[in-house]
Amino acid sequence: MEIVTSKPHDRLFKEMFSRREVVISYIENFIPKKIVSNMDLSTLEISKDSFISKDLKELYSDILYKTYMKDGSDVYVYLLFEHKSYVDKFIPFQLLKSMIAVWEFELKRLREEKKSLQKAFVPILPIALYHGEKKWSVNKDFQSLFLNLNEDLKDYLPNFNYLLLDSNSEVNIEEVKLNLILRIFLVGIKIAHSSSNSEEVISNTFALLEELSDKNMQVYLLEVMIRYFVVVTKEKEETKI
Repeated sequence: MEIVTSKPHDRLFKEMFSRREVVISYIENFIPKKIVSNMDLSTLEISKDSFISKDLKELYSDILYKTYMKDGSDVYVYLLFEHKSYVDKFIPFQLLKSMIAVWEFELKRLREEKKSLQKAFVPILPIALYHGEKKWSVNKDFQSLFLNLNEDLKDYLPNFNYLLLDSNSEVNIEEVKLNLILRIFLVGIKIAHSSSNSEEVISNTFALLEELSDKNMQVYLLEVMIRYFVVVTKEKEETKI
C-alpha cells in the first residue's frame, strides 16, 4: 500500500499504521490488558484517515480505527503522531480537538442518515505517539493544562487521560511479540531522533527490514526509512544554526 506524500514524517507514520496487522500488534502490546481483553480485534478497521485541521498538517499525522467490544458496543482507537521531537504538554489539547472532530463527523453522518440522536457518540481511546530523545515527562491529565484550577470548578470542565507510546519506553521492543513492521517503525524513529546514531545500531535496523518476506515491501520501506533519516538529520542540523 503506497501512501503518496512529500512529507516523510507523515509518509512513515501512514505507511506503518495504515496496516491493520500493525495496529492490532500495537493494541495487543501497549494498551491496558483489561481493555484489550474486552475487544474483538477481528472487527478492527480504518474508519477515516485524518481529523487534523489543514493548518496543522505540517505538525501532526493521525489515523482513526474502529472496533467492537465483546459486549457488542463499539469504540474508536485514535492515533496521533506529532512530527516535533520534543515534549509538548499541549498534546492533550490537540487530542481533544481531534476527538471533537470525530464526534462532529459521527453526528453529521447520523443526521444525514436520519438516525436516532438520543445517544450519538462512540467512545474514543486517544493515543499519542512520541519520538523525542527525552523521556515524556508531563502530566497526561487534560485538566493539568488549566492555570490554578479551583477544585470546585473541576466537575464543570472536560477531562480525560490519553495513552502514550514513547520511543524511550522501558519496554524492550526486542522482547515483546511485536509485528515486524511495527518493530521497524519503533526502532527507526528511536534511532532517527537519537543523538548517538551509531552505524551498528542503524545496521541492526536495516537487518530487521531483511526479515520481511515481501521483497517489494522491503525495498519500499527501506526507501521510506532512508528519506525519514535524511529529513530528521537535516532538521537537527538546522536547529543547531
